[in-house]
Amino acid sequence: MVDPRERVNAERFEVNSTLPPDSIVKAGRLAAQSSKTTMTSTVHEDRVAADHVNYVVKGPGGFVTQMRMSVHWSDAVDGRRRVTLEIDEFKVIRQYYLSVIPGPRVIPALKSLRKFSTLMREKLA
Repeated sequence: MVDPRERVNAERFEVNSTLPPDSIVKAGRLAAQSSKTTMTSTVHEDRVAADHVNYVVKGPGGFVTQMRMSVHWSDAVDGRRRVTLEIDEFKVIRQYYLSVIPGPRVIPALKSLRKFSTLMREKLA
């Protein structure tokens, strides 16, 4: 069985991009809007700074925080920008039935994270 941290870490990335910071922020907004999963989770922009954007993934109804992640960028030597996706924290749940653990641990925000990560990589390329 795969450790939840390994599944989350597989979605981290570090890419080089020619996009300026404002376009990276816009790409993140588009990726956040497109990575909503029906009745599961939504991605929201939490805070924008000069060199990063923080995102929060919330569960149905927007009450429970399932994950916090951030996109950082810095200038590289060749005029490009190094852009990284970091997952700061995430929730892991297990469903219990009569004190028995029937299945593996589940990361409720993983589907949204995968969509967000894939779309960001596409937009940054």
